[in-house]
Amino acid sequence: MQANEHEHERFISRLSTLRGFGIQPSVGRWVLIRVEDHESFAQRLSEKLAPGAISVPEHLPGTIRLPVRDAKSNEQVVLAMAELLGEIDAENEDEDLEVSAASRS
Repeated sequence: MQANEHEHERFISRLSTLRGFGIQPSVGRWVLIRVEDHESFAQRLSEKLAPGAISVPEHLPGTIRLPVRDAKSNEQVVLAMAELLGEIDAENEDEDLEVSAASRS
């Protein structure tokens, strides 16, 4: 398994620990998720991440696309989504990132 395939699987695994959306079959350097009020969610998530970090495919209603990047960037996406979904407190986000990084070591 190539490194980027491994990160794709790891990213999907981390995303699957969150509630409130569904992971759709996806290939390549993207993960497609289905989420209620996807445009609002995409906007709020974009505000927490770098511009262009996610996209809203027009031909797939109710979905957003997340690029598969390096482990640290992907973990930031997971934590931002967890915060938006009410699963973590924003004040503890840095600690959660450190714990998640340590658990992969």
